[in-house]
Amino acid sequence: MQTTDYMIKVATNEGMIELESVLYAPNQAKSIVCIITHPYSLWGGSMSNNVVVGVRIQLLKGKYPCVTFNFRGVGKSSGVRGKGIEEQKDFISVCDFCLNKLKFSQLFIVGYSFGGLVSLAASDRLKNIIGMALISYPRGFLDYADPNYNPEFPILLIHGEQDELIPISQIHLLIRNFHMPITLKTIRTDHFYAGKEQLVGEIIRDFVNALEI
Repeated sequence: MQTTDYMIKVATNEGMIELESVLYAPNQAKSIVCIITHPYSLWGGSMSNNVVVGVRIQLLKGKYPCVTFNFRGVGKSSGVRGKGIEEQKDFISVCDFCLNKLKFSQLFIVGYSFGGLVSLAASDRLKNIIGMALISYPRGFLDYADPNYNPEFPILLIHGEQDELIPISQIHLLIRNFHMPITLKTIRTDHFYAGKEQLVGEIIRDFVNALEI
């Protein structure tokens, strides 16, 4: 496997910022690239998060190249942390980089908590997304981010049955907003998935595998 570090440029009203990102390319990699977005940085979220890393490991076992990155103001990414609207520009820039610079033809998106909210909200401004996995989607937080409830691709929701931040009842309400069938997988864990990272990754890898059939 090869890893390559990139600093992806994003245009903002204050000028250009750069996002710290890494491409993980397994041997005999498939053409679908998986972009994994991290949870809220004020709660310790970054591309080094345990769930981000755990999901990445399992997707790489399936020969899917992965890109992880830090939103603005996190890690080595420049700029100032936003409230979900600003980070949508970061996400779109990373997706465009994967399509136009790295020459991948298809995107599969994995969003964990805050990262899922950002990804879903921005998805209607992107092409080539074949599917999306949303882990612990934060329904009720930052609703002004305007989630895209009419996507043109399959969605997998993964949620902890014991999630203390976003009760599972909120996810059942969330599903009603979508205009297409949604796959929901629940795990006996809380919002942070300690010790369950491999299981989360395996569920997502199986979901992507099914999209290729």
